[in-house]
Amino acid sequence: MLYLLYHRSGFIKKFPLTKKVIKLGRSSDNDMNIDESFISLKHARIEVYKKHITIEDLGSTNGIFIETEKIEKAKIEINKSFRIGHSIFFLKEGSSGDFALSSKVFTGSDTGMRIDLTKGDKTQDAINLLYTEPLVEMLQIGYNLKELGDIFKPAKELLNNSLSTGCLVLISNENESNIIDSKWNYDKNLYPAIFDILQIKDVFQNPLLNQRTQDKFIFCSFPFILSTKKRLLIYLLESDKNISADKVRFLTNLSVEISIIDSLIEQISISPKEEGRDIPEIITNNQIFLNLLSKSKKIAVTDLFVIIQGETGTGKELIARLIHSHSKRYKKEFVALNCAAIPENLMEDELFGHEKGAFTDAGEQKKGKLELSSGGTLVLDEIGDMPLSLQKKLLRAIQEEQFYRIGGNVPITVKLRIICLTHKNISNLVADKIFREDLFYRLNHVSLNLIPLRERKDDILPLINYFVKIFSERNKIVIKGFTKEAIEVLEGYDWPGNIRELRNEINKIISLSENDDIVDLSHLKDEIVSRAKATKKFRRSSDKTLEKEFIIGLLNKHKWNKTLVAADMQISRTALYEKLKRYKLN
Repeated sequence: MLYLLYHRSGFIKKFPLTKKVIKLGRSSDNDMNIDESFISLKHARIEVYKKHITIEDLGSTNGIFIETEKIEKAKIEINKSFRIGHSIFFLKEGSSGDFALSSKVFTGSDTGMRIDLTKGDKTQDAINLLYTEPLVEMLQIGYNLKELGDIFKPAKELLNNSLSTGCLVLISNENESNIIDSKWNYDKNLYPAIFDILQIKDVFQNPLLNQRTQDKFIFCSFPFILSTKKRLLIYLLESDKNISADKVRFLTNLSVEISIIDSLIEQISISPKEEGRDIPEIITNNQIFLNLLSKSKKIAVTDLFVIIQGETGTGKELIARLIHSHSKRYKKEFVALNCAAIPENLMEDELFGHEKGAFTDAGEQKKGKLELSSGGTLVLDEIGDMPLSLQKKLLRAIQEEQFYRIGGNVPITVKLRIICLTHKNISNLVADKIFREDLFYRLNHVSLNLIPLRERKDDILPLINYFVKIFSERNKIVIKGFTKEAIEVLEGYDWPGNIRELRNEINKIISLSENDDIVDLSHLKDEIVSRAKATKKFRRSSDKTLEKEFIIGLLNKHKWNKTLVAADMQISRTALYEKLKRYKLN
């Protein structure tokens, strides 16, 4: 039987595909009903075959994605996945018995259904199922993510029935450091330390050599690699015992299950609380932005240089921090330099540093941003404003992976990863000879383009809620909410300052409010109210005179910058030129 493995409400869950055609959506009359805002009432149609499914978009608002590619219809094979909004769905194969409710299940008052493996007896039928679906009891109705740290603890009975002898350990390998995440039957007095008898690094380099005999012991190893770390499942027993084909099959299935669960957890959300990583919290329901976050995490695990383009206030540095926190460089420094904020004569010193006595005020040695960020991440904000003379020196440092401090004669070797931020089009600067073409190609391994908030209207309300929570806690003020008219104006405003402007507006509203206030139009800036109302009136009106006056007002406001006018009207430049021609405004 095929089923979908997915995450919801803190649990990893299964949905059996028992019919030839499955309808998925938010409406309760769907076969698979998921009541989430990013899922449409009638979202997708699934056709079930013996070893795969096809999934078809039913004209949903947020679409269906495989990785970052939006699809209308696609074939999904076993152990492959698709995504809708924040949710990842893996196609899995199991047995109908996997979905029989275990007698060892009780209801948790706060987290829903959970598995309790300490009560009752297991039937022989359930034991037989373990060979094809090793985590059957954990996944029957959902496996609590909080318990995943020691995955073998709740599975003790399952492992006793399937393996009976030997010991099992799950090892993480990160930055050449090995950690036992979970263990079963591991007795230091009976077996030597795992690390003493096994060169784990060798197994990752040659995963095909997964069964070996060493001294008095024989072991099987099952490595799998995630984006952030390597994991290794090891089964160890005395050499006079037997590793049967059933046990090998069980262990293979177990390693696949653990790797898929790991992948699900990695992709579920971007948590600001991951231990050891300063991961920024990013609020979005927008499908384009969700795709950008997914792409950013893929880029993060490489050492590729990145150029992030976007208007002021769209969150470019936030994405840079996200990439750093998901990279293998996360334990090193995240160093930022604003190229537009530092005078040209001081920027070289900021970037390269200087030796003591290099110039009049150089009373002591100073390390530059290149040196401080070695092994970590260097962010060059507004890279388009870097002087040409300094661009040449930066290019040489990148090419040679070394440089000299000002006044120094000893080369400083660095391991660089550079992320550049800009609100300008660097390609245009290259064409205008303002930016070096060779440096551009050195920096532009991959580029990300952040859309403005006016193109993320579905994120305005979640961002308002997020900022209200932050500033309410900070100011010790609890408001009752917003009037419908206030929300309509905030959602109708075009936010030229993007998320930064919205954040500042909510900060001002909360700071000037009192407990139990209801935010109405009087709490909002006059400019926000008037522009939102004008935009709404313009969009709903067919009066050509009104439209002409509206466009003239925007032209005067933006000093006839047609790009800004088109953006304000949320239309293309071509559409704007057609209107200008129609109203003879050229």
